[in-house]
Amino acid sequence: NALQDPISTAVQQAQTTALSNAAAKLQSTAAKAVAAYKTLAGLSPNDATLQIQLGQAAQTAGDATTALAAYRRFLKLAPTDPLAPQVKRVIKSLAAQAAAQSSATQPSG
Repeated sequence: NALQDPISTAVQQAQTTALSNAAAKLQSTAAKAVAAYKTLAGLSPNDATLQIQLGQAAQTAGDATTALAAYRRFLKLAPTDPLAPQVKRVIKSLAAQAAAQSSATQPSG
């Protein structure tokens, strides 16, 4: 510890705190966006654009369940949309992540 530079340590701690605060703010903002898009999607359930926006917001917020539902709804509403292939890949990836998380949290027995 005697060799550690106190200025470097203070700067590193400040950076860590700033990063942590920014991540918390992002998470809070993403959760608010999900709530807003859920409301809008409820008012216009057949709007494919709102569904993909809800999916993206939910994915950013770490809400895989909502993201998957919104992306699947998007595909149902707009199966020939130019974004459909990309959305299918995202669904596959999110479903695999959800399955991996689910199996990791299951008790072994």
